[in-house]
Amino acid sequence: MSPIQADDLLEALLTPCYERWTALSKTTVFPEGIPGTELEHRRPDMSRATEARAIIETFMAPCPTKIASRELTRLRLMTKARAEQGADVDLMAAAYLDEVRLYPPDVVVDACRSWARDQIFFPAWAELKTSLEGWMAYRRRMSTVFGP
Repeated sequence: MSPIQADDLLEALLTPCYERWTALSKTTVFPEGIPGTELEHRRPDMSRATEARAIIETFMAPCPTKIASRELTRLRLMTKARAEQGADVDLMAAAYLDEVRLYPPDVVVDACRSWARDQIFFPAWAELKTSLEGWMAYRRRMSTVFGP
């Protein structure tokens, strides 16, 4: 399942956790001065916050080591990288693995495979993290909607 499919499923599972779901379809001006259409207005049903948090936590569960290791190895093999000594590669792999495991498996798989498809060189950690964080924004926002 891709992160987009996972986020769509998350949204569908969270729908009953809102008090109302109203399509507004009104033109508005956002704070940045950009005109746009506000499509929906939803208010969380806090009586179902525990249920919502459990659903969100499922979609934010850390990646199993086996999947993270497989995807980082695949990424390394499919991109060019500077020549490094064996110990340096092992240390770098361990550091990347420690960080990547903090993200959900669908996000890790998509970030690594997208990078391998679209880029020539192995990413610096900051580049890979930016890709991973991009997918996590929606899930973190949903997490804050229903409280800690």
